Amino acid sequence: MKLIRVSRDGWNFEFDGTNETVTPVGGNVLNTVHPCQGTLFDNFDAHDCDRRLGLMADLGLNCLRQPIGVNRVFDPGSGLKPDGLRNWDTFISLAEKRGIYLMPVGGYIGGNDWFDVERLADSGRQLDWDCAFWEAFCGHFRGHPAIWAWDLRNELLYWDAPHGMPAEGPSAIRIQGILKDRWPAWLEAKYVTVDNMNRAYGSSFRRFEEVPGSVRFEDRPFDLRAYDFRNYLNARGYEW
Repeated sequence: MKLIRVSRDGWNFEFDGTNETVTPVGGNVLNTVHPCQGTLFDNFDAHDCDRRLGLMADLGLNCLRQPIGVNRVFDPGSGLKPDGLRNWDTFISLAEKRGIYLMPVGGYIGGNDWFDVERLADSGRQLDWDCAFWEAFCGHFRGHPAIWAWDLRNELLYWDAPHGMPAEGPSAIRIQGILKDRWPAWLEAKYVTVDNMNRAYGSSFRRFEEVPGSVRFEDRPFDLRAYDFRNYLNARGYEW
């Protein structure tokens, strides 16, 4: 397998040392079961994993996005866990055998919550743990040809309340304000004038500051304004 690198344009992928562009086409999670429920750990079946990876190769697929199960391979106090890591060593060797690249997906040290506001705000400890995990895990597989990329933070999610709690009250309003504070400036940088923006949106706003945006995800696939706001939140996250 050839090593994959981000191409010079910063948007695509290419085989290392060439100008040949390559696109990931594949699946998300080997059998749709979260790794902590058995796929790579409790009920690990190398033969079944090999069979599934072989089916992917037969279909012409080349990449699998697979959750790591970080709490099964890493402890912030003691580092990498040999038992869990042993399964990953086997799994990545099977992927290499079948010519399937892997995109290992990170998670949340100490729990399975998709996004825990309190944990992230705990004096930076969660971020320290995450950095320690990635340094160790990436270091273990450094230079492995079957790695396409690292999905560091799973699905980046912006929320205005602790996970699973209703968003209401002054705290939610304050968090929304923090997340949306640069939204008008982002719009101005993209559209330059309100008239340009209104023509694109089919709207009649008088100022960039009037344009709403929902912090909570809304499924509006053909709504340019909703699309812009998600892009804005991503840009905001990269700034942080």
